[in-house]
Formats: sequence, C-alpha cells, structure tokens
Amino acid sequence: MSPDKAEESLTKALEGDVSSRGSRSALLVFQAVARAYASHYERKNGTVEEVTAYCPLCGSESRTMVRVGEEYLLVCHLCGYAWRVSRKTLACPFCGNSNPFSIGIFMDKDGRLGLAYCQECGSSWRVVLDERVASAPRILLPLLALAAERLRGALPGGASGEELHEGSSEGQLGGGNDEAQGQQ
Repeated sequence: MSPDKAEESLTKALEGDVSSRGSRSALLVFQAVARAYASHYERKNGTVEEVTAYCPLCGSESRTMVRVGEEYLLVCHLCGYAWRVSRKTLACPFCGNSNPFSIGIFMDKDGRLGLAYCQECGSSWRVVLDERVASAPRILLPLLALAAERLRGALPGGASGEELHEGSSEGQLGGGNDEAQGQQ
C-alpha cells in the first residue's frame, strides 16, 4: 500500500468509515503507536491533572472515568492514557462543575459501575467505581464501563447527554429504577 493510500485509509477510519480497504488495519496500527506513545509519556511525565473530557495526548474524547482511591481519572479509549480530572469530589469533565448537588451517579445494584450526569451542562459519562474492576488492564476499562450504558434510562428523559441540551428535562436529576438510584 502506498503512503498516500495508507494516509487516506487512516483518515477515513478516524472519521468512522471503516468500509474502505485497509482502513481497519490503519486504525489498529495508529492505535498501537498511540498506546506506545502514551505508555512512554506516562513513564516519563506521570499523570497530568486536567479537567477536560479530551485526552491531553491524542485529543480523543473519553466518556470513561475510573475512581482510584480518592482520585477520578478519565481513560482514553484510543491511546490508553489516564489523566486526573479531580480529587475527592466528582467533577464534570465537560464543564468542570464539581458541585455535589448538581452531579449525580446512577449506579448498578453492586455499586461497581455508574453513569454520571451533570445538571449544569447535561453531559453524561460512565464511571468505574469498584477498585477491583478499576485494576483491570487499562485497555479493557472502556469496554468494561460500557456495561453502565444500561443505566441510561435512569437519566432525565432517558436521553443521552447530547439530547439533554435541547430537551426540556435538562437540569433535573430524578427518576431511576430499582437498579439505578441517583446519588449526590
């Protein structure tokens, strides 16, 4: 494959089109390089503290947060880097809100996984709360956290964070079901 064709395949894959020949392979190679870079960066520089939902290394959006001790880290699904969003108190990685009365977590009945919701900006993200689950290899954490998506129906209007910005139910935590209870 020519370098121009490889670049075109990678560009399409990064835009979500994996139908063209070579795009999946290009994406896997890119991810391997990104993970190697993130691992090297972390060994050399440690963990960055930044209140953002976008990976400080590769720029990918993350919706996977992990609680480790008293720290809340976001994990990049592409490069695997984890950066600290907050200590002790949960903070919204999208708007920086850390008011405990306007951020809720809908948890599974075992308290291992949750779906967090910010009333200020209407964003939602998955949270791994159990340290045993959080100790899994970092490459698996976004996949494990996907199980929290079953709690999405507990969000106001049962909508995703993007839909809440336009809906009339924004800013109201409530509802829930037997398995998901809002916590503040």
